[in-house]
Amino acid sequence: MTNRFFVRKSIAFLLGVTLSVSVTSAWALTPSVVWQRTGQFRHVFSSDGAALLMATSTGFELRRSTDGTLIHAVTLPAASLGYKDAALSPDKQLLALVLDNRSIELWRVSNSTLARTVTTDAVRDIKSVALSNAFVATMERFAYGGGGMLRVHDVATGALVKTALAVHNSSPVVLRFSPDGQYLGYPDHYGVSGLVVLRTSDWNTALTVPGTTLFAWSPDGGSLWTSDDRRVRVPDGAVLQTGPSLPETIGAAAYTPDNRFLLADVFENFQYTNVLQFLRTSDGSVRLTYTFPGVSAVYGGQIDSTGALFTYSICSAQCTVYVARVPTL
Repeated sequence: MTNRFFVRKSIAFLLGVTLSVSVTSAWALTPSVVWQRTGQFRHVFSSDGAALLMATSTGFELRRSTDGTLIHAVTLPAASLGYKDAALSPDKQLLALVLDNRSIELWRVSNSTLARTVTTDAVRDIKSVALSNAFVATMERFAYGGGGMLRVHDVATGALVKTALAVHNSSPVVLRFSPDGQYLGYPDHYGVSGLVVLRTSDWNTALTVPGTTLFAWSPDGGSLWTSDDRRVRVPDGAVLQTGPSLPETIGAAAYTPDNRFLLADVFENFQYTNVLQFLRTSDGSVRLTYTFPGVSAVYGGQIDSTGALFTYSICSAQCTVYVARVPTL
């Protein structure tokens, strides 16, 4: 799943009838939508689940998760609208953007003012960014002749505090701080060939997990899910859960905060379909199936840190992001 912004009308009576019987039969229904917004695909819940940051044609909107009420609108100048990636700080005060010129911009969410521009010495495009309240981390793409560096800068001063040669490909990667800001997880293609977790207190390595990458942090920052479906405790590396081996037709989109269920996309011939499912993490069994008649593809989004809401997107000429209630599973 990647740091990054890794969602129709509800049929209320059908949902009520369906959930009154066993959901193990994988009933087909549509979600109970709380609110929706048409615009762009990119969106992310805040760390506390209270707000949803959504990309717009002019910048971003921060909306209250529970009802979509607009909290703040961030209007960007034209030069900043071509950003490569974006991240929201846990305290919802700052928005980080990485631009074509390989610089980082930090914008105040409350009033759309530029707090700081951080110039980097990157020699290739920066594809990924992560933001804590104290630090901003970026990963540049690799190409023959250079690149592939992790860089971490201090938010308050812009000072460079950590660098590491990390990747040897040009794709965006999952780069994320833990919700409490104590750790930073990133992929390493050299010394570990897997996942590296750094302590942000001293930038020493807290944990390495060979052969995998970071998928998502648990809300409390005490564990993380890997791309090969393991939940690993931080920092001792104990494997707390091993998820089922999912077929190629199923792709995990997000985990519930209690780690018991996952929201999954369903594929056919390696293409997204009009189906979403909630699966049990212990054995991969289907607990609930959502279908979207008349839609060619639906994209699973995120589950908020309280476990109350999830997102999904349906796109045609524009994308509509839907915020729906997580069902009783």
